Amino acid sequence: MSTGGTSALAETHVLIPGAGGVALAAVLTTPGGEVPNSLVICTNAGAVHRAGPNRLYVELARALGVAGIATLRLDLANLGESRTGPHPEENHPYPSNAVADIAAAVEEVVGKGFCDITVAGLCSGAHAAFHAGHEVVDERISRVVVINPLTYHFRDGMSLDTPTSQATARDATYYRRAVGDPAQWKKLLSGKSDIGHITRFALARSRMRAGDLGRWVSGLIGLRPATTLETDLERLSEIGRRVELVFAEGDPGQELLMRYAARTVRRLAKAGGLRITTVPGADHTFSEATSRRRVISELIAIQTSDTASKTFSCDRLTGADLWTRLEPAWRELVDDMDDVGAFLSTEWMGACIQGLGDTAQALVWQVEGSVVGAVVLWTGSGRLGPIQISRAFLNTPDVPGLGVEHNDVLAKPRYRGLILRDLVDRIGKLSVDDVQLTGVRRALLDELLELWPGKTWNGYDSEAPYADLEAIRASGDDYRSVLSSNARSQINRSIRLFEKEFGDVTLEVAASVAQAEAWFDEMMVLHNKVWRDRGIESGFHGEARAFHRRLLSKFCHADGDREMRTDLVRVRFGEEVVGYLYHLVFRRRVHFVQSGLSVYASGKLKPGLVCHFLSATHSLGRGDAEYDFLGGEPQPVRYKRSLSTDQRSLAWAELPMESSKMLFLERVRVVRRRLRTTTSSPES
Repeated sequence: MSTGGTSALAETHVLIPGAGGVALAAVLTTPGGEVPNSLVICTNAGAVHRAGPNRLYVELARALGVAGIATLRLDLANLGESRTGPHPEENHPYPSNAVADIAAAVEEVVGKGFCDITVAGLCSGAHAAFHAGHEVVDERISRVVVINPLTYHFRDGMSLDTPTSQATARDATYYRRAVGDPAQWKKLLSGKSDIGHITRFALARSRMRAGDLGRWVSGLIGLRPATTLETDLERLSEIGRRVELVFAEGDPGQELLMRYAARTVRRLAKAGGLRITTVPGADHTFSEATSRRRVISELIAIQTSDTASKTFSCDRLTGADLWTRLEPAWRELVDDMDDVGAFLSTEWMGACIQGLGDTAQALVWQVEGSVVGAVVLWTGSGRLGPIQISRAFLNTPDVPGLGVEHNDVLAKPRYRGLILRDLVDRIGKLSVDDVQLTGVRRALLDELLELWPGKTWNGYDSEAPYADLEAIRASGDDYRSVLSSNARSQINRSIRLFEKEFGDVTLEVAASVAQAEAWFDEMMVLHNKVWRDRGIESGFHGEARAFHRRLLSKFCHADGDREMRTDLVRVRFGEEVVGYLYHLVFRRRVHFVQSGLSVYASGKLKPGLVCHFLSATHSLGRGDAEYDFLGGEPQPVRYKRSLSTDQRSLAWAELPMESSKMLFLERVRVVRRRLRTTTSSPES
């Protein structure tokens, strides 16, 4: 049993009795805990075994498992590990036994307790899923997911290459894009294009369009019988199976669908029994990681939308008692999620809303009365050049320098796609000009960009390095040994010099609120001096500093009911205070927030490296799981890299709304950027 690094999932190899006594090989992926009701059966795409092209099925199965849905990745007979030796159909992507094999798999999983079954597949697997959908009689099959089919009805003798009609549809997509590409026109006018191929395409396309028109007119006046594709779709509708068709943008299967069943497709879509989803920028097998993430997100949304749509709701909370009403739901979500950091903790969010919540509102999503997601939005204002704009802030007040990282939407995985779609829709109704995403996980930014109307953003990615103390502890090494030789050398030399000049080292953690407050004030004296010496003001000032001082006082030595606490660490050599470090500690993760360091003339004395090294070593001995340096900088920070063993990616982003005002400002910004680039370039 392997989980591929996803500890909450179980992946089990199973053998399914197939037709004619053939044992069908499959992998069953299930979430941890109770056996779910829902299961997706994925069948071979072409002659590729059950991992799927580019391991798409593996990634899909694990993502569905996190969302609480099981998956059976099935090798049909004579494909993958279900091959039986020499056979006329060995490695044939459209095996005649496909429907019977899927029926056997359905019977097997029903016996394991699954009662809501989806049959899905890509390419030839889409063909198998489509036919199993209207041929296999079992009321527990509720849905058919057809992804990028190249044909809906394979016949013996058909070429396994792309048929002419599909190739023509594919070429049509290419030429539609080429019309708007100046480089393609230049290629054509210079004689470098294949005029013969273009001519053959134009003739084939004309014949195809004429046929389409004839079929449409015949159907309109009742002279044309239903096509086979229309009959199959009608059959799926009659037995109550929802049809989901997913296409990469420009894939020929969508055009074939509309050519031979347009009226039926539109009628079933209007009635809610059929839906078409297009994945932009993807190729036929979703070979790029970005397109795989997009199609997986769509497939998870498909699996959850039907069961949740009738009971999916969102409450908007505002007012002076906002936190009183929000806290139970927020706490429930945080308690249910393992990867929440200090900046989304109940303690942090409560402090933000209670102290800085004048413009805050919360959105809380529920399914069947259970909380499945929540987010807090603050509103504020800013300027782009001379023009004032209104803004929404995700999970953080409009307070410069406050700092929030590992920011995300609290959402149970099964409903994440639905929640993000609804969030984007609701933000669009807020009458703001842009949305500020501070310290968000890069994955969230990618998810939102797929849904965002404008598809553009301004901002930067930032490294968030950390030392994995749990891994160091498990290896039996100490913290010093996992650092680079250069980092070790600088730390060892600095400690020796500090001890020689000032005395023995002492690391202390504030033992009371009064001591923590006093040390915080001393830290700020050192902190401000460093920034004044640089000739600039620290971002950690004003309202942000006051907030953290209140937080420090409230959660220093927090009681046993609190998951988060604040630590103020002081490092001394003899009586010389080398520096202070201010941390948030949540679920054994230490987040470094701020420091105040003494300044020394000698470059050989490294107070920052020494303080963090000693603090991380203390955390390792205390049993903490991680020492997180956080991010926020557009460029890598050398000392953070030197002291870390791993890193994550966070983003600071502005998402402009799709309005004439923001489009104009974006054009102005681009022009100014180009002018700066031009004026700063050396003369040729």
